[in-house]
Amino acid sequence: MLRRRRSKVFRNWARNQSCRPVEIHTPSHPSEISTILQRARALGKRVRCVGAGHSWSPLVCTDDYLVDIAAFNGLQRVDRDKMVVRAGAGITLAELNQKLSERG
Repeated sequence: MLRRRRSKVFRNWARNQSCRPVEIHTPSHPSEISTILQRARALGKRVRCVGAGHSWSPLVCTDDYLVDIAAFNGLQRVDRDKMVVRAGAGITLAELNQKLSERG
């Protein structure tokens, strides 16, 4: 189920960036992201994504739609031979390190 919140102020971890998006979405499945994008396009809204909020730049701030991608934090593929990892866009470095450590 797609969850969204209205009129909440977003602040990054350093509290030096803030904005009040018209909606903050917290999808948990790729199909929900598709729904958000379709709705935004129909309403002429822009979409920005946020992870852990650790960026000090104003890149995330928007008056339109903010999409929290924290739920997309899984490992999708680990190729030990090529030393390549594919992970979800919402994974933090701490989560990535923990999950890789668990795999040895």
